Amino acid sequence: MAGRYGHGMTLYYSSDDKDLVRDKFDLPLVEAVARRKEGKLRYFGLPGEDALDLQSWGSLCDYVAAVEFSRERFQTVKHVLRTQFGSIRHRAHLGDVDKVILRNRSGIPPTEFVSTTNRPGAGYIWDFDVIYLDYFGKFLPYERGGAEVRNRANALRRLFAPDRQDGWQPWLLMLTVESRLFGPNDREQMRQFLSASKEESDDETQKAIDFLLDETVSTREQAARLVHGTLSYILAVAASNSDVRVYPKPTMLYRGANNTPMLHFAYEVTPAGLLSGSQPVLPLLRSPLLRVRDDHAEPWFELLSSQPPGQTNSSLRATLDFLDEGQIEQIV
Repeated sequence: MAGRYGHGMTLYYSSDDKDLVRDKFDLPLVEAVARRKEGKLRYFGLPGEDALDLQSWGSLCDYVAAVEFSRERFQTVKHVLRTQFGSIRHRAHLGDVDKVILRNRSGIPPTEFVSTTNRPGAGYIWDFDVIYLDYFGKFLPYERGGAEVRNRANALRRLFAPDRQDGWQPWLLMLTVESRLFGPNDREQMRQFLSASKEESDDETQKAIDFLLDETVSTREQAARLVHGTLSYILAVAASNSDVRVYPKPTMLYRGANNTPMLHFAYEVTPAGLLSGSQPVLPLLRSPLLRVRDDHAEPWFELLSSQPPGQTNSSLRATLDFLDEGQIEQIV
């Protein structure tokens, strides 16, 4: 299995579950984006030294912006892009990905702008079709200090800023994080945030939040629900401030290297157009929870036994519309 790295010197690997998510979930989703665009895609992300994502769907791209935190591994990433993906225009950026997003440039000198499109009157904008934040570690890194938590949340919000991402084009956002609670800070911070969000919510949204706050499920699923809910609110507010709409795909639970519980999120972002008002958070809270099947057999993924309240057959199918109909029938 191929190697993956994160902050520090911890060596991570892909896993059988991760390979399935990449090839049976991400690939058809990215293919659907390419079909709608009717052209090649521009990708921003954390491909790592082995660039496994690009090996799976790099042929759909014509530009890659790759971010790497480690100076040593940065040289390897540049070498891999140059030797294995030489036909794709690319640029590697050295730095912490959250800071790179916030600053729109490499985080460690020599600095380079991440965006490559200079639009008259708008300046440098991002026009990435696929943004994949395959994070190392958990969703909000409290153990790294409050500044790091703020950077993570603000980086996600910044992606939606009108002066950052091209508001006239649809794009795909994917994230991967660990599905673990590393201490009372993790649990309490997210529980308090979701509990406070109930105060001004309608009955249906309150029911969805109550489902996410349920402590009778396994610790792994508790972590998954809390991250699912917190991320839903961050993205809903960011979308509302940027005149776009976010359409969630299923939240995927899977096992990473060393049996580490992981979460994979995917969202299609489109211009709001004639839609008025704020981005509703309820569809994001209600997006289905899937897991990789233990036997790794078709249809590869299955619904968790317990789902957010208020789902309908049509809403469930809408989140799976990038898969073929036979696979959708087996999952639903």
